[in-house]
Amino acid sequence: MGRNEWKSVSSLDKMHNDNLIFYLSNSNSKYSLQKTAPKKTAIINQTVDFTDRSEINIYNDDYVNGFPKVIDSTFKPEKHLLVFESDPLENSTIISGSLKASLKISTNKKDIDVEIQLYEKTAKGQYFALTNNLQRASLAKDRTKRQLLTPNKIETIDIEQTFIISKELEKGSSIVIVLGANKNPNWEVNYGTGKNVSDETISDAKEPLKIKWYSDSTITLPILKL
Repeated sequence: MGRNEWKSVSSLDKMHNDNLIFYLSNSNSKYSLQKTAPKKTAIINQTVDFTDRSEINIYNDDYVNGFPKVIDSTFKPEKHLLVFESDPLENSTIISGSLKASLKISTNKKDIDVEIQLYEKTAKGQYFALTNNLQRASLAKDRTKRQLLTPNKIETIDIEQTFIISKELEKGSSIVIVLGANKNPNWEVNYGTGKNVSDETISDAKEPLKIKWYSDSTITLPILKL
C-alpha cells in the first residue's frame, strides 16, 4: 500500500531488511514514542476500571478487523487506552511485515489481555489503521500452557505473532501506538483473577486493574529499505 505495487519474497522474514525500534515515554505529560532508549527507566501508571461500562464499542458489519474505519480524519480511542505518538518521519518509510513488542509491565492482577493498535497519522492529520492485536499475558511464553503473572512483579510480555502489513508511510507522517488492557465485550474480558477466564464474571471486576508500563519497553516495526 502507498506505492500501489505488488512484491513477492521467498519467505516472510525477507519482507523487511531493517527494524525501527521505539521506546515508551511520558515526558512533559505527553505520551510519545522515542527512538532513543531511556537513560533512566520511567513508569507510566494506568488504572482500568472494568466495572465502568459507559463506553462500550460493539462491533458491527462495517468494521474491518475491529477498526470502525480504515481511514479517518478523527481519532477517538476508547478511554482506557493510552496513545503514544512519534515525531514526524523525516523520509517516507515502508513498514513491511509483523509488528513486534516487548512490554515491561507490572500489575496488581494475575493476568491481563494486552491490546495494541498501530496507526499512521499523516501530515494532513488523517489516521490510517494498520494493525491491531490482543495478547493474553499468561499465554505469551507458551500458547499451550497458561503461566500466570506474579502480582506487582515486573514481567516481560512479548508480542510477536501479529497481522502482516505492508505500506509506505508518507514523509511527515507520525507513527501512533495505542496500548492498554482489553475490556471490550466483543472479546472475552479477562478480569485477571487467575481463574479460568470463561468462568469469571463482573463480580471479579471489583478491584480496578492497575498497570505500570516501563519506558524500556520496545515496539519494533519491520522496515523495508529499497
